[in-house]
Amino acid sequence: RLIPDADVSSISATGIYKYQSLRLGLEAGLRYDIFNVKTTEFGIKDSLEYFPKLDLTYRSVNGSLGGTYRINEYATVKVNVSTGFRAPNLAELTSNGLHEGVFQYEIGNSSFKSEQSVEGDIGFVIESKYVSMDVSAYNNRINDYIYLAQTTDRLRGSPVFRFFQSNATLKGIEA
Repeated sequence: RLIPDADVSSISATGIYKYQSLRLGLEAGLRYDIFNVKTTEFGIKDSLEYFPKLDLTYRSVNGSLGGTYRINEYATVKVNVSTGFRAPNLAELTSNGLHEGVFQYEIGNSSFKSEQSVEGDIGFVIESKYVSMDVSAYNNRINDYIYLAQTTDRLRGSPVFRFFQSNATLKGIEA
């Protein structure tokens, strides 16, 4: 068994506002999420195959605000700031076993927080009958980013991979 039996549920509410004039476009959004994971206890406590009972709930409010400004019939500037949320999934929270598809022993962490990001970007667009160009710069800061990494340990002859959590930044330019 890699993960325990579980009930996973989520619900969200979203609102969007949009304004458009000849030169200016604005869009704002707001979202509220609730994510719940309930697992059943399995195995013998303190044994390698033990899965504790969990009842975890993650809540988050996120939003975005973006705008475009049409400089002339060919050129537009765009800017956006937004936040994002991702709750840990069942595998990241509860894995404790051999993943036979890749022959590695995976171990989750039930104390993970949800990932929360703040992203900003700015771009410049040129469009004409013969040319289309879009250049954007972005910076996305993700707090409590969840990832899987190999450790130096081995269990039952297989390498051990654990889920970890740390901050991450994605930034760059797209053209």
